[in-house]
Amino acid sequence: MAIKTSPIQQPLDYSILDTGVHEIFGIAWTGQGTIYEVEISLNGGNSWGQTTLQHNIKEPYSWVFWTYTWNAVNPGEYLIKVRAKDTTGRIQPPVAEWNRKGYGYNAETTLNLKVE
Repeated sequence: MAIKTSPIQQPLDYSILDTGVHEIFGIAWTGQGTIYEVEISLNGGNSWGQTTLQHNIKEPYSWVFWTYTWNAVNPGEYLIKVRAKDTTGRIQPPVAEWNRKGYGYNAETTLNLKVE
């Protein structure tokens, strides 16, 4: 079983942003182990960078908050992807594993943005 989820909370999907500095943030959770890394891709998964994690080590199964500061210099359309890794060696897959009714959705989170 893969990591359960790492949704992007802000900005919202299909947002239109001005050029400049923006905070991209969200949360991540796994049912086993602890989230130790959340990566972000600004180019549809061709390359990955690190986010900053905020978590309470006294609560190993709680949500982990992550943030990324992005300087959006170039106008255009962007496909942002986020994936989490946990201490059991699991990483979110690009495509969700099939499960009845989709309750266990576990794939990389994607976000479509336009910068003007």
